[in-house]
Amino acid sequence: MTADITAATHAYENLRNTFLPDSWLRLPNGREMLFAGIALHSETLDPLIIMVDTETAKWHAAAPGAVRVTQPHGSVPDIIAFCTLSPHRHKKGGVYTRLAEIERRDGDMTLYVSHSDGMWWVRPQAMFHDGRFAPASDAIPLSRQALEI
Repeated sequence: MTADITAATHAYENLRNTFLPDSWLRLPNGREMLFAGIALHSETLDPLIIMVDTETAKWHAAAPGAVRVTQPHGSVPDIIAFCTLSPHRHKKGGVYTRLAEIERRDGDMTLYVSHSDGMWWVRPQAMFHDGRFAPASDAIPLSRQALEI
């Protein structure tokens, strides 16, 4: 089945409008994490919920149906503090800022954001580090405002 970028973009925008910044999410195992954003998987175009475990400072991704919003509790840390911002250029020319490495049950991934449209993407770490992307010393990482965090 061919992935449909139009449908994927629509699902991405719907989820962005569903989850509020500073939301806490509960996973099926009871663990609570801070919502960070929505990303599309670069290969399948599946939308994923991106969240940060504020106790371990580790990033995670889950399918939308695997999390639920919980009641606000305590202070909310600034998500940008958990980022490792570094600009990269794709071999086809686009410029992206790498945000974080993400742990998933099906393999670790890299989270990055497009400078052209602000969309968040994830892809397997091996694919991000196999030569498709190279550090872009001539580019500046996106600002917090541009990241819409």
